[in-house]
Amino acid sequence: MQQARDTRNLFGGHPQSSDPDLIKVVNLINDCNKYVLSKEYPPSIIDIATYLSEMDSATFNKNKLAVEQAFSDLPDIYISELSTRFFGTYCSANISSELRNNIEFCAPILWGLLKKDDKRRVGQQFDKYLVSGNISKIEKAQQFILLVDGLMYISPASRKVIIEPLISNLAESLDSWADEEKHTTALMPFSSFIPEDNIFEFVSAITKTYVGHRGSSFQYSRKNFYSDGAAPLILEMFEHFDINKVSAFVEVIKTDSTLRYRIQEDGQFLRLRKLGETLLNQSTCAPTDKTFLKALTDSGKPKEIFLKTLPKIIAK
Repeated sequence: MQQARDTRNLFGGHPQSSDPDLIKVVNLINDCNKYVLSKEYPPSIIDIATYLSEMDSATFNKNKLAVEQAFSDLPDIYISELSTRFFGTYCSANISSELRNNIEFCAPILWGLLKKDDKRRVGQQFDKYLVSGNISKIEKAQQFILLVDGLMYISPASRKVIIEPLISNLAESLDSWADEEKHTTALMPFSSFIPEDNIFEFVSAITKTYVGHRGSSFQYSRKNFYSDGAAPLILEMFEHFDINKVSAFVEVIKTDSTLRYRIQEDGQFLRLRKLGETLLNQSTCAPTDKTFLKALTDSGKPKEIFLKTLPKIIAK
């Protein structure tokens, strides 16, 4: 097209232009037929600003197929730009709840069409927001990243900044059941992205939360106390442990004095055994860890025999 425009401008396009000969005219027509008119007419391109304006309305059509079609027809550069605009707009404090809600609907659809480089670009935007100190913007950015399942595209340093306080919150709320449920729920989306140097603390916190403690109550006819809300979430986390987290679980049993004190009771030991069975059934284990877990989960042997095999530590 550019070559055709140049030819047209040079020959007959302006008062001072030269007159083209017949061969030049025929060649120009042939080129237009071959390289332009023979190609399928491109689909209409959405204007990003106009599209965002339409999304800021209760009448926006939340039809997944229609939205997906509109996005899939876009050139890559438009898809990339739209993803950046979605993220920046979503994190803004000056948008309506209607627009935010519609972005929440559209963003996961668009995310599935993005190339990895574009996803990394959004992750880099998140990293910049995280160091900005703007709490409101950081919270919205975090919501967006979770919404599109994009944690793997933010930097390890950013993940650590987010996840480390969540682990500490859970560890410090031990035996406060409402807080345990709240902090476990907050930690759940990040459980597959725990920084390497936080794995032990993470496994320790969720293990002790699940095991709970023995007690008595005039109100409840139970002796084993733990957070009913946190427990199923923790079991789900254990189902997705990798080999490093399994090793951390074994190390926690061997070295954590609070846990060792609690599993002297039958109810707490059975709950620990349940975690071990989950790992044996769902996770890959190092050979030595598998041997340890088999001993832990061997229901044919009394609890006391297993406990005697553990290293001696000072119990609380």
